[in-house]
Amino acid sequence: MKRVCFDLFVICIVLFTAFPYYANAGTALPPPDISKDNLNLDETRDAYLENENIQLKESLAELDKRGIVIIPTPKNITFNDADIKVPLASLPEKVKIVTNRSGSIPGEYLENFLKSIGALRELSKTTPSEISSEKEEIYIVLCSRNGNLTKYLPASLPGTPQGYTISTINNGKARIYALAGHDKEGLLYAAVTLCKLITRDNDNVVFPDVNVSDWPDVLYRCASSLEWEFRKRFWENSTNDAESGKKYIDWALEHKINMIWGISGDDPYSCTGSPAYKTAEMRKWLKAVNSYAKERNIYVMLPQTFAIGISIYDIDKPDYKGCLNYKEGLFCWSRDKLIDKKIAALNQFLKDSDYSGIVFRSIDARNCLWEDRCDSCKKRFGDDRTKADANVINRLYHGIKDVYPDKIIAFTCRPDRGNPSAPAPLMKKGKLKNSDDMQRFSQIIPAGAYLTRRECNRQEYLGWKKAMRQPVLLYQEGKETEVPLNGRYFSSAFRYPLTYFTPFSHDIFFYNGGGRPEDLSSIGAAEYSWNLKAPGSAVYDAAESYTENKTRSKVALDLWDTFGEDKSKNSELQDFIKRACRDLYGTEDAPFFYNVFIAFIDWNFVFETKTVIAMLKEANFKCADRETAAWMRRIYEATETATKELEILLYKNKSTPYTTEAIVYYLARLNQIKTGAHALHLAALSELAAKEKKYDEAKKLLDEAFTSYSDDFENLRNLWPSLASKVSFHALPHVNLLANNFNIIKNMLEITRVKLESRIEIYSHGKNAKHENITGPEKINTTIKVALFNPNKNKGSAYGVDGLLKTLKQNQDMDVTVITDLGLENLKKYDCLVFPDCRSFGRIRISITDLRKYVIEHGGGIYFEHNSCGFMRFPVQASMFPEIAEVDIPVGVHPRDVKYKEEDREFFMSQPHPITAGNVRGLKFKQIYYSHLQLKKGDEGIIPVRNYYKRPVVICGEKGKGKVMFSGLLTYDTHDVELEKPLDTPEGENIVNGIKWLSGKEGTSINIMEIVKKEEVAPEGVFSKISLSLEIIPCKPMENAILYAKCYDPDTLRALSDEIQLCDIGNISKKWSPGEKFTLRIPENPNIKLSLILRSKNGTVIKNTLLDAP
Repeated sequence: MKRVCFDLFVICIVLFTAFPYYANAGTALPPPDISKDNLNLDETRDAYLENENIQLKESLAELDKRGIVIIPTPKNITFNDADIKVPLASLPEKVKIVTNRSGSIPGEYLENFLKSIGALRELSKTTPSEISSEKEEIYIVLCSRNGNLTKYLPASLPGTPQGYTISTINNGKARIYALAGHDKEGLLYAAVTLCKLITRDNDNVVFPDVNVSDWPDVLYRCASSLEWEFRKRFWENSTNDAESGKKYIDWALEHKINMIWGISGDDPYSCTGSPAYKTAEMRKWLKAVNSYAKERNIYVMLPQTFAIGISIYDIDKPDYKGCLNYKEGLFCWSRDKLIDKKIAALNQFLKDSDYSGIVFRSIDARNCLWEDRCDSCKKRFGDDRTKADANVINRLYHGIKDVYPDKIIAFTCRPDRGNPSAPAPLMKKGKLKNSDDMQRFSQIIPAGAYLTRRECNRQEYLGWKKAMRQPVLLYQEGKETEVPLNGRYFSSAFRYPLTYFTPFSHDIFFYNGGGRPEDLSSIGAAEYSWNLKAPGSAVYDAAESYTENKTRSKVALDLWDTFGEDKSKNSELQDFIKRACRDLYGTEDAPFFYNVFIAFIDWNFVFETKTVIAMLKEANFKCADRETAAWMRRIYEATETATKELEILLYKNKSTPYTTEAIVYYLARLNQIKTGAHALHLAALSELAAKEKKYDEAKKLLDEAFTSYSDDFENLRNLWPSLASKVSFHALPHVNLLANNFNIIKNMLEITRVKLESRIEIYSHGKNAKHENITGPEKINTTIKVALFNPNKNKGSAYGVDGLLKTLKQNQDMDVTVITDLGLENLKKYDCLVFPDCRSFGRIRISITDLRKYVIEHGGGIYFEHNSCGFMRFPVQASMFPEIAEVDIPVGVHPRDVKYKEEDREFFMSQPHPITAGNVRGLKFKQIYYSHLQLKKGDEGIIPVRNYYKRPVVICGEKGKGKVMFSGLLTYDTHDVELEKPLDTPEGENIVNGIKWLSGKEGTSINIMEIVKKEEVAPEGVFSKISLSLEIIPCKPMENAILYAKCYDPDTLRALSDEIQLCDIGNISKKWSPGEKFTLRIPENPNIKLSLILRSKNGTVIKNTLLDAP
């Protein structure tokens, strides 16, 4: 700690000898108090920032008088009334740039700016000796510490890195602007600010009499991304070279953003800097843009994962055997040779692309899938993941730093939140094994490596800084915060750097919420990281990570409804948005965009309503139906107004190309949101009316919802071609007419209709007509045709697919086909459809109407598992058959979590049903996964399985000609990976039985013709003697069939015998019977579960029978 304080002391002495100069330009900032060995970061920050807010308000007032917007705002700026106006035609003769160096970036920047405002010829380059007080000329002097320009340096230069001054010197007839910087970055920023201060007045250019001193509070300000420029070049080919990318770098420089997110590419290709992804042409483009950025002191960072291979290329290679396979990337902690191979590929890629640094990201699954590590990792690292992580980080860091010592290298490891100085919550949640794991980790990896941590409150950040010796890349999530803000065009999260930073530390502030065309967020991050106390700044006053505190925090309220319905909240932030809109879109167009940014508009609330409501409830918001309807109304009204105004602006056709791109982007997005919000607002009102038993009104409102959806969607289709003709439309993020999203809206309307019709039916006829048909499948000995839906094959996401496929395919009665087409005509080919745990449909469209018709009219069966039962993570976000079952609550946590309870995994058969056939009522069993969804029974549902708390977990029912089964369980391994073998527990038996019941077919029959159980007393003990005769009717030919038997205690499933071979049948294709009885002799048990197992080359058939006491 003493060495750290000493380093800070030396730095601060240099910094604050400069402060007397600042006192001449405005209110001085006091130096931090660093006299104590135990430096108090809060006191240091607060002392430094005491007057910054006042200074900035004074600067803003000065700029507002002149109608000038500079973002970020200079800390000290004063104007005198001695402006000089130069006619445009005279600029080349009257304005001269004075520098000791040819080809300087600041000089080039100034010259390009003056050309852009009307200088028709090259500006004169002047040597210092040619400066004359006798000529009415303007000299822009780029001061340096060497040579004959030192006399123009101010008495005291800014001591802060990147700080700068602009001094106006009126020398006789001449005007001299002395631009000075603490370093080359500062000098360039001086040129950038001066260009903002020089304005046009008709055919004249106004040069103000101004003095500026300015410096950043946060030295590394990361906001925005090259993604859009890359898309324009390589997705649409709307640009031919790197010039558009370079212009974006100039835009970042204009706002003093000095770090930008680079191009990652799609997983898995981003995981190695793979030549398979980055073509030679792409690398050439990247190098041109990245080198241009580096010349302007802007760092472009390459996003990477820890993966050392790509699944589709490497998974079958011997060197990769046993590697973790996650999101198509392969990873292992102990494969040093493969890590070194990755390093070599990255070093070559860095040479080809000239990135300034890399941010590595670990596997973002629970505990990084450590439990599934290979034998080599277990042997080398034991159960010490800290040591294993350090091995990977040390190799990556040194392997790159040895070749490129100037690169910034950061690592996102797990956990990336929490307070390591107070680790109890981290340990309680199973994020740490030992209380000192993070401190130990910090000591065994390089001190110069950046460690990423997520947004947090101030106390948590200071606890991290105290425990960890590495600098921080503070990752402020713009949209995935305490409340869900994905899809917002404005999230106020960029104003929180004040929460974390002590001025002049080398920590990086990365705001993950900007990026063209949503540039407001990027320049917001620039303003509030350059000026921690800029008007509108705030503290991220969130609950501590991993605590049970559910109290609604101020930050959650501000993020969700930042300005309030009457726009009375956060007035200083609104002022910033007005300035930002003027900066981005010009004075004339700014009001139109301002109205968009301060409106309550949320994409997620429309297209992922249930998910958002669940998160809001966790933040303790009131989210009843009436509040939901009110929020949807506000979104619809805001988008209705905004789209009308932006359409007027677009067709005036007077905006700049940049503004036109923004108009098209927001029109595309806002019209999509409006379409959904309008329909769902009416649907919400319909549900409210139905709950009040106003059924006629409810039906009318729902009809209006369907009509509005249809009309608005058609209008949207008609609008699209006109928008697409304006700009590089499809390169813009999230503007494509996302059919799946609108399919979700239509499905939600269909669910509302189903619920309404069920309510009306119950109201009209009461609840007496329940469909409790618990008969087994018909004796139809044909193959059961099963369709297993797998959206993973089409950019979607589903879990448990492999486990279900293995479990069903082992049964020879079932012909399982993996499908992605859920159209009614395709579904009619199958007896039943299996929905695994679906999180995303990807490019696949689904129709609830078709799925319900498949069951009700065509007699199909559907099995829904886990989230697909209608949990908020399911894309439909509701049960497709609410009259049978709906989701209640999730139950269970990961075994590493201290809240883990074994009873959360315990279930019992609650009533006889074909699904539980062969198992005694009350039989207890344990699920394979660690959590499940508790269900709610609809009016037409039956409950064959309940959890430990006696709440429904499996619900089934008949509907029309078909049947439906919901299971809150998940056919997935407890280590969060797919199952490697079929599920042969009672949980698996229920699935197989359920598919047979849903299909209405028995498949292969093992019919017991006669069975007798007798007690037999022998010298060696008491036995049960079982005699049985049977017949087998195969549903298709079987090869090498062998019949086995095994007996269990039905109450505990304890095996009473080994598996006994009854008969080697051979090949059978029609009804077969042995012609004699089989006899089994087992230890006496009051009740017996007899399992007959028919195995063949084609698969397995199991027949379970319960035998009572004789």
